[in-house]
Amino acid sequence: RVIYVTYGCELPDFSDAPLHMREWLIATNNTVGQREHDIVDEIKPLPGDLVLNKNTMGAFGSTGIDAHLRSMHIRNVVVTGVSTNNCVGMTAQEASDRQYGVVMVSDATGTCSDEMQEATLKTFRRLWGRVATTAEVIAELQRPL
Repeated sequence: RVIYVTYGCELPDFSDAPLHMREWLIATNNTVGQREHDIVDEIKPLPGDLVLNKNTMGAFGSTGIDAHLRSMHIRNVVVTGVSTNNCVGMTAQEASDRQYGVVMVSDATGTCSDEMQEATLKTFRRLWGRVATTAEVIAELQRPL
């Protein structure tokens, strides 16, 4: 199963944004329905994929993702996206705190600098879960059960 999580305000006046993020969201015009909020065509959701919107750093704080995962009997998650040291990392940590097995994909995540990326992956690997490459994850998923 694939679950997409977008980040942006649902209210046009940005009043649903956390105070620490409001200025950035306003500057980037990141609200539902704007180009900045859209999922790019190259990874566009397929029929049956779930798309959730969040307005907090981590997906577990402002979406129903935990209930969705549990209703699908999912116990392990693979996280990708940007920004590794913020939204992706927070979501992965929240999942780990809720007893999910978590794999962060090193070459399918990114942030503002190589140093920040490496530090985030190192910390995640040490405290929260596994770090693997896309090729490693695909190989695992293709193994017979």
